[in-house]
Parts: sequence; C-alpha cells; structure tokens
Amino acid sequence: MNTSLIGTVALAASTLTGWAGDKPDTCRVYFGTSAKEDQCGIYMAELDMKTGTLSDSVRVSKARRPGFIAIHPDGKHMYATGAGSSFEGRSAGMVSAFNIVEDGMLSDGSLSPPSSTQMHTGSSVHPKRQNKAYAHSINTSPDGRFAFVADLGIDKIMIYRFDPTTGKLEPNDPPFTNTEPGGGPRHFTFHPNGKLAYTNLELSNKVTVFTYDAEKGTLNETQTVSTLPEDYSLPNTTAEVITSPDGRFLYVSNRGHNSIAIFSIDAETGTLTLLGREYVRGQIPRNFNIDPTGTFRLTLLK
Repeated sequence: MNTSLIGTVALAASTLTGWAGDKPDTCRVYFGTSAKEDQCGIYMAELDMKTGTLSDSVRVSKARRPGFIAIHPDGKHMYATGAGSSFEGRSAGMVSAFNIVEDGMLSDGSLSPPSSTQMHTGSSVHPKRQNKAYAHSINTSPDGRFAFVADLGIDKIMIYRFDPTTGKLEPNDPPFTNTEPGGGPRHFTFHPNGKLAYTNLELSNKVTVFTYDAEKGTLNETQTVSTLPEDYSLPNTTAEVITSPDGRFLYVSNRGHNSIAIFSIDAETGTLTLLGREYVRGQIPRNFNIDPTGTFRLTLLK
C-alpha cells in the first residue's frame, strides 16, 4: 500500500521508528520540510498500522531546511542535515542533533566537533552537475567497519575504513569503486543479507548492483539497469533507493516520470528483475521509506 504525504510544501525526508516484539497499533513517522520560515522544520505524525492512514502532523522542531533526517538505532536520538549561515555566497551545510522524548517530541541534543573530515576532488562528464565533487550520501556497512559515500559529481562510491570508537575515517584500499560515467550516484543501500549493495544513478536514471566483500570492504559491479520505460523521453532523475525489509524487492523513485520502479531481487546473485512501476499520484517523489514490517511505503512529494 502507498501512503502519500501531499501538500503545498516540499517534503524532504522520512524516517520511521522501529520496534521489537509484537507489531504495534501505530508507528511514529518523522519528516522534514524546506518550506517557508514559519512552516519549516521537522514534523511528526502517527501511522495506523492496520489501516495505513496518517494522523495530522505536528511540528516538533523548527530546524532550518532539514533536507534529510535519521534516527539513531537506539530510537532516542535524531540527526538532521540543514542550512546554516551564508558561506561564499551559499548557505553553509550543518547538522543538528535532537533527543526524542517519550511523547515523540524533540529537545536539543548535542554533537561533539567533527572527528574526521575527508575532501573529495575531481569531476566527470556532465557539464553542469559534475564539474566538481558532490558527496551526496554516506552509509556504514552492516558491521560498522566501513563507510560508503556516493559522490554524484565524480561518479564514484568512495570507501573509507571507519573506527566506531573514535569516529575516524581513513581511505580504504582501494579507496573507491567507479560507477557509470555521467550516471551520478546519489544514494546507496545494503541488502539485508549484507552481501549485496545498490546505488541509484540520479543523472542516467539507472540502478547499479554490487556484490560486497565484507572483509575487504570492496564492491564489485554486477548489473546496471534502467528505472524508466524504453519509450519515455521527458526529463527525469532518480532520487531514492531502498530494499524491502525481507530483502525480496528493491524500489527506486523517479522524479519526472513520478513513479516508483519495483524490482525483484535474486537472493544469491542480487540480480534485479523489473516487476513494474507504481505511479505516486503526485509530483516529484524525492524521498520514501518503508515501515519496518514491510507493510506500508510512505512517499514524500513536492
């Protein structure tokens, strides 16, 4: 079932709190919006796990332009990217931390100074979107030993050794894996089995499959397939890539075609087979998420 959040504001990111034990009646859903100043922030709603309906949302933080948010595995802390003061004519990036209290509302948390900084350099073939490095997302490996940065600007997945105690990042050997020239890797996700990984190529509207060596922290490309129909020629970019909790399916959102491409996953090889595309009944599906039971998909639309 597809539950869409449709409104006059651009909704940016969605994170669902997890749980252990019996399936609850409701699940808290948080989402960020880059709306006007008097509406901008992080909102919370309740997802009815029986009907798939969402309650009216409540603003729980006035964070500025929280483009993406993530909940700590302990369920007690939340982190949000955002825009800070101007730097060299552009809004400087920032990250905010929050405590999640019992009623789901947020209070200010804290972050220590950066423990590690890695600068990417280079460019690729797209004249406007790839004239410099553009680190778009970062994900850690299932065992927490490595970090993977999808850099849209240089067509690389940068790979770092990660020390969870100190927070230090050090380039792996090899330090990256290449993706299709001009593809623009945006987001990255691991399969639940920890042996496979996927990245969506924002600019070429494709998704790439990797096998993963957990000991060495290396990726090996095995397949790249389109998310669009062959006869589609209008503008489009992919935005989000997510595997289902049971590992049977992969989903990629198309902004322009306004659909979610649905693939089945071969459990042994990771190979994708297109099953179809579900229209999102709205515009520009920038982000979506699946509840931990795999019952509902929530799509954020512009």
